[in-house]
Amino acid sequence: LYKSASEDDCLGKLLLTEEDVEMAMRAQGASFLLDDEFSPPGVEAYLTVRTAELMGWPSFKGQPAPDVQDDIEQACPGKQIVMLEKADQGSEVVSWEMVHVRNGYTGNFVGVYAEAASKLRKGDTIQLGDTRYTVARIHGQGSSKKPPVRQMTYLYFEEDIDGFVKNGMPWKKVTRVAGEGFNPDRVCVYYDVVTMKVLEIPCIG
Repeated sequence: LYKSASEDDCLGKLLLTEEDVEMAMRAQGASFLLDDEFSPPGVEAYLTVRTAELMGWPSFKGQPAPDVQDDIEQACPGKQIVMLEKADQGSEVVSWEMVHVRNGYTGNFVGVYAEAASKLRKGDTIQLGDTRYTVARIHGQGSSKKPPVRQMTYLYFEEDIDGFVKNGMPWKKVTRVAGEGFNPDRVCVYYDVVTMKVLEIPCIG
């Protein structure tokens, strides 16, 4: 594709099938010529294509994140592909053992809902209250005593807790964020770390 017939700057390549061309010509009231054999002598044909800058890939939403990354890298080799976890909405500290229900937690662990902990891996960082901790391991199993019954587990840190942590204290996973401002050479892909599926339309910026 070229911007105009008089310019040499190539915008890119476009693959069209015969069906694509035939539908476009018939929409303009023109007959479809299969090849030069059926064309009148001295007749030249040009195909004008309307183009727009690609800003996103709607069809990639819900697809496996590694596959989407590969496809975008092949389609846009000059772009920086930034894979980002969706920002965590957070959860809270919980307990199923009475000693922690009454006194909270000290040392290097707290109780959390197992569902919330499923997005964590060793080495991840969480924000617990005003302090950040590094995840060391996830161990133990329990459940709430009152309905609705929810599974719980213990979240261990590499650091010791400063003071005490009470039930209900909010926490969330600290996730990487894209750089500030719009970057035309960057494609941001947000995905779910548990399902590894793309959550939003990958967009340039």
